[in-house]
Amino acid sequence: MALMTPEQFEESLKELKNPEVKDYVEEFYSFGSDEPTENIMKAHKLLQHWTAGQHGVATWHGAGPVMANKIMLQRVIDYEHEKNLVKQILNLKGKGGKS
Repeated sequence: MALMTPEQFEESLKELKNPEVKDYVEEFYSFGSDEPTENIMKAHKLLQHWTAGQHGVATWHGAGPVMANKIMLQRVIDYEHEKNLVKQILNLKGKGGKS
């Protein structure tokens, strides 16, 4: 499955460019995080596209309790590495334009 094009990401961020709703989107979509809202929206769109792509989420979880799967994944995944990959793929900038 191909990742989204830059144009598709820009389309998903159009609310941030709309002065009528920008403040609301930033307030409610940032979840009180220090992370810029644009980065949160980009990561959300990437996850949405990746997990609900052609076949949907159901194909990623084969059997067994979901919580057992979640616990196992938390034990084996290096989340810092994964976060850095997402930041690199999406070219995310921190507050104030820092990488």
